[in-house]
Amino acid sequence: MDMLDFEITFDRAYHAVLWTAVTFVVAVVGCLIAAFWDLRWFDKYGTYKTDLGPVAAFSTHYSVESGEPLPVHIHTTAPATASLVRFGAERVDLDRAYPIGTSVQSRIFNRRTGYAWAKSLEIDTEGLASGFYGLDIRQDDDPDKRFVVPFAVKPVKRHAVAVVLSTNDWDAYNEFGGLSKYENKLMGRMAHRLLYWTRIIAGRGEMFDQSLPNARPNGLVSDEMKDEGPLVDYHSKLARNEWNAIAFLEREGIDYAVYTNEDLDNDERVLDSALLMFVGHSEYFTEDMFYAYDRYVENGGKVLISSGMAMAGVCTYEPGAKAYQFKDLDHEICASRTGTFFSSAGGYTAAPYRVVRPDSWVFRGTGLGPGSFLGAESAHKAGPKFAAVEQDRQSGASGAHLGVVGRGSSKFELLARGMNERGGACMMLRETASGGWIFSTASETFFGAAHLDPNVGQLLRNLVNNAIQGASAKGAKSHHAPELAPSRLTDTKQI
Repeated sequence: MDMLDFEITFDRAYHAVLWTAVTFVVAVVGCLIAAFWDLRWFDKYGTYKTDLGPVAAFSTHYSVESGEPLPVHIHTTAPATASLVRFGAERVDLDRAYPIGTSVQSRIFNRRTGYAWAKSLEIDTEGLASGFYGLDIRQDDDPDKRFVVPFAVKPVKRHAVAVVLSTNDWDAYNEFGGLSKYENKLMGRMAHRLLYWTRIIAGRGEMFDQSLPNARPNGLVSDEMKDEGPLVDYHSKLARNEWNAIAFLEREGIDYAVYTNEDLDNDERVLDSALLMFVGHSEYFTEDMFYAYDRYVENGGKVLISSGMAMAGVCTYEPGAKAYQFKDLDHEICASRTGTFFSSAGGYTAAPYRVVRPDSWVFRGTGLGPGSFLGAESAHKAGPKFAAVEQDRQSGASGAHLGVVGRGSSKFELLARGMNERGGACMMLRETASGGWIFSTASETFFGAAHLDPNVGQLLRNLVNNAIQGASAKGAKSHHAPELAPSRLTDTKQI
């Protein structure tokens, strides 16, 4: 190669490299500009055109008192029928049907205010007993296109048992519109990476404000409530689990009422119950919920918790929205109230418990001895977080999200421990000086075993009967506090 050929080859290579570098820089700058615009739009405007699907609906009220109307906003691309159902020992159709004409609502989602949909109808709750209800909306020509809006009817008078639905968690995990406490699908990939590079993970950390609007459908909870009965196998951690617990109470003929997290926050009648039950995910509490819970226990209240992440996070109520703190509470704060704190070690696995203290009154009538197994099967299946097939699911009363002992658990007694390979749920009991108690399964799959293992059913009967009989002996003493005020979340000695 002579000098001229070399210069020509070098010149071509130089320009090729230069062009590649310029193209790369322009592409990077373009992506950064797009990402910054993405972030700016999310922060300043926060409006997006979203996919609604064929049917979607919501109510801005998760509970109403019997006799109050429930407003419902419905989107449907074809004529549909909305049927009122009750979720109890069985799924009962109440023969209240509401015809809905084609109603195509706005696709515009505002991350702060939700959807500005027109009201479609009001449900008359006159004569409905306190319980767990839903509006099942199905298109007339294709019933598989459906959406379920669950809600609670609160009682007018006191009931022995209060089931508190974990509606704060319903909202935290709701991704409808592209935004939840844990995910943000409204921004592009580059914007997510940009936030990651600045150590703020998009959708999993403090990204601007952590507010989620109330005015939007909840597809996750809707899907959970489409089962035709409570005893079929299921995989969920929210409303479906709560239905299973309510089904147990009805099968046993136990007097109960249904409330929501919002009711525990601002309605002291919840605390007039002999027993409070938290059987959903129950992760997020407001300050006033913590205060009400602490005072209830302090005054001799009795609590049944079946969750591996109970009271691990804080949220606040804002006009039309809920705001969630990024970080969960300190382990000691959780364990002082529930006996355990969440551990991911055995997460998404399931196994039976091995009994540690069979002499406890909780196991009375079961015949279980030291080392006996409890809850080998559960209708609530656990398994890998993104299990692709049903065969990946596992069965057992110690399953899904699990709680373990540690700092703050010293006032509780360990009754049984899950046999999960990497660490199981710790079943805990604390009897208070005021005559109350806190019982925790530290597992989300426990109630799924109530109809499959007679000993699980007997254990639950012992707890409920103890609470009801104790309240009767005391003359149904009220447990509520004289007024609501913020609790000191850093104080682990308040119960």
